[in-house]
Amino acid sequence: MTGNLEFQYPWLLALLALLPIYAFLRGRIGKLAALRFPSADIARAAGAAARSAAGRLLLFLRILTVALCIVTLAGPRFANDHTETQASGIDIMLVLDLSWSMMALDMSGPQERVSRYDIASQVLEDFIRKRRSDRLGLVVFSAVPYLASPLTLNHDWLIENLHRLHVGLIRDLGTAIGDATAAGAKRLKALKDSKSRIIILLTDGDNNKGEIDPLPGAQLAAALGVKIYTIGIGIEQPCTLPLFNPLTGKLELDVMGDDGKPIANVSKTFTGEAPGTPLTVTWEQKPDEVVGQFQLRAYDQANYWSGIESVTFVDIPHQDVIFESGKWDIRPTEEPKLTEPLERIQQQLRAVAGVLQIELYIGGYTDTVGQAADNLELSRKRAHAIATWFSGHGIKVPIQSQGFGETALKVPTADGVDEARNRRASYVLSVQPPPASRGFPARNWVRVK
Repeated sequence: MTGNLEFQYPWLLALLALLPIYAFLRGRIGKLAALRFPSADIARAAGAAARSAAGRLLLFLRILTVALCIVTLAGPRFANDHTETQASGIDIMLVLDLSWSMMALDMSGPQERVSRYDIASQVLEDFIRKRRSDRLGLVVFSAVPYLASPLTLNHDWLIENLHRLHVGLIRDLGTAIGDATAAGAKRLKALKDSKSRIIILLTDGDNNKGEIDPLPGAQLAAALGVKIYTIGIGIEQPCTLPLFNPLTGKLELDVMGDDGKPIANVSKTFTGEAPGTPLTVTWEQKPDEVVGQFQLRAYDQANYWSGIESVTFVDIPHQDVIFESGKWDIRPTEEPKLTEPLERIQQQLRAVAGVLQIELYIGGYTDTVGQAADNLELSRKRAHAIATWFSGHGIKVPIQSQGFGETALKVPTADGVDEARNRRASYVLSVQPPPASRGFPARNWVRVK
């Protein structure tokens, strides 16, 4: 996408051609004038040199001012040119093993502590960066599979989710290769426009959990037209594994503000509470501080940790729904634009389940065409329609919506300008109402029933 300068009313630039004519007429030479003097001394004094540069400067400034006014009235603006490219059409679902054995240290040098998982995640990241034209998704598994990222061309988003993963994120121990393969195949099956469907499985062990064995899972994938490529990790000899103890020993919590500065660092020691025991960690913060991110780590009594990293304000990337002029009904052809952010929202909610009480906020915005009051009401109805759609498609957390009309323009324009980039919506997951500094000029949120 590139930006080009264009004018909304280019015909006004024709007025610039009149300025040289004006300058010519203003400075042309007229008839010579003559005066009779009774004395040559009077004529000599009257003919002394006079300063005229200031007069020429004033003429130049007048012409320059008029020229700038004409250019301004012509409406200069930058327009975005969209370039469409044909992608290869390959859809690849990456299936990554997060079982406990991936912590084995059998593939590193003598003085290194590099686990199987460290190597696998680096290989995946390199692979993702090279497949720029393919849709990629990520399923992770231990005893159960989870969707870490839906199929997407947003590879930065995918790599960001890959960096959040670690062994121990899935509490159920074991290796369910068959279930993970079936989960990846199911995601690929949903694509109707796919030319080629591929699963790349990275694992280090045998299947010992799950409802589906690997062979039936592979047969299911083949029946759906999905090819499977398996990458084995590890060596065939005894290896070193860290000790594992499910009893809790310590919790550590780092809390950061929305400006990136630390708010609190808390460490709390326990006495070996059994799995499932609720544990509470509290912190203090100033009234004007807004929590932006936190990291929570739980250490067992052998000092192995399982943690969660999350932001308390997540702006969900999405394509904006296009409504008919003056209406707020979501047309069936626009619903696919809500499906991908729906999966991202559900993924974020699963990551903080049982840890944060989080809500979904939907903000609606319009351009400056029409009356401001009408635009405010229209944006409110459209935001409410999107919030209702999410509520009806499985989002169980509280959902609130609000319309902002033309009070928070993404692209500043004059009144009455049709600017598509200002007709938009924001999808935000947050533990508290979004602060005004994030483009939400008011806090009149209405909860969807």
